[in-house]
Amino acid sequence: NVPIAADWDHVKTSVRWHDHGIDAQSLLAPHNEHCLAIPRLLNHAGLVASGGNYRAVLFLNVALAIGARAIVLACAARWPLLPATFAALAAAIAALVSGWCQWQNWIWAFQTPWFLLPLMLVAAAVTVARSRSARLAVAATAVAAMLGPLCMANGLFVGWALLPAMVLRLADEPRGTRWRPLAVAVAIVVVATAFGLSIVARSAGPKLGGIAAVCASPLEAVWQFLAVLGSPLDPRGAFHGQKTLSAIAGGLSLALGLAAAIAGLQASRARAPRALGPGFARMAYGLASVVVVVVGRLSLLAGSPVESRYSTFAIAWHVGVLLTCGWLAAEVEGRAGRAWRMLLVAASIGCVVGALMGMKLLFHHGENMRRSLEDHQAIYRDARQPGGREKLDGIARHYGADGILERLDGMRRAGILHADYAPAAAEE
Repeated sequence: NVPIAADWDHVKTSVRWHDHGIDAQSLLAPHNEHCLAIPRLLNHAGLVASGGNYRAVLFLNVALAIGARAIVLACAARWPLLPATFAALAAAIAALVSGWCQWQNWIWAFQTPWFLLPLMLVAAAVTVARSRSARLAVAATAVAAMLGPLCMANGLFVGWALLPAMVLRLADEPRGTRWRPLAVAVAIVVVATAFGLSIVARSAGPKLGGIAAVCASPLEAVWQFLAVLGSPLDPRGAFHGQKTLSAIAGGLSLALGLAAAIAGLQASRARAPRALGPGFARMAYGLASVVVVVVGRLSLLAGSPVESRYSTFAIAWHVGVLLTCGWLAAEVEGRAGRAWRMLLVAASIGCVVGALMGMKLLFHHGENMRRSLEDHQAIYRDARQPGGREKLDGIARHYGADGILERLDGMRRAGILHADYAPAAAEE
């Protein structure tokens, strides 16, 4: 129960809102290349409701992850899959979404958008696939497309990832009306993208890659792309910077995903294609996000392990691949259907094994992180005790000890300073 790293930026915003009220300038202020309006509101609401207990925000993140997983599994449960095949699919999705490969997201309250966007995407995609009304499908796409850029920069991809789902949904509509809803959806996505890009254009974030870096090292970019894509399947290797196995897994997953997408489009000609929408949306969102991570962070990726928070984008891709293979396993008949069932079970087993490979890392690294954060709590509590300032200087980073103390005092004033990390009262 303690704010860490960029959590202090949310603290500063919450204190400002307590003192002056919520205003558009602070709500929409860029954080590097991101607009975090919705995460700021959720973080503020969690702190106010819990009296500054950061575990409330962490539990919110867990709830968002569970919600996304539940929607995905409810979608797959409607398909006529054999019980054993569905069990394998459900185990794989649960293992991916709940895995330790994205450990930064589990222990860092600031990571709310990493869970919020997948939930927003899958909820909208399922609505598009199942709704009887084209207007409702357009409305779901519009809401997700407009809210996505208010969560983080790669929220820009949410609207675009939903467009294939819209095309698949409208394919069985009367010819005279099918393209009108799609045109409206495209127009809304373009407007949302323009708004999101206006936020990104104000970015003050570090320059750790770019198109020029990719053009200068194209093979390195491809290697890092495959390594990030496969990182959920080899979390230990990705954590330690040993990327060979994760790159191989990423390549196999990419091949399976592309094959499944092509086979799904071919099979959908004779069957209702809309059920493919959620899988296609997850694949498109995950793939675009991983590409942008590599383009924007190539120099960082080349010299370090895969940041676990980037594995979240790869998880979206893998879940999309599993969903698409699941639809094929359920709907395709004959020998091809049996082949897709075998591929689905094999891919599911691979995902579960990859998650289990991270369990040892969970116990060792997780315990180290728990002790580290307990030390942070103690340092904040003793910040004004003799010798406390020196310890605070050691963990304050670019916020500085004075900046941390100012934020702690502001939290006390706002009523969101929890006793777990409340320092002694400031001297008069």
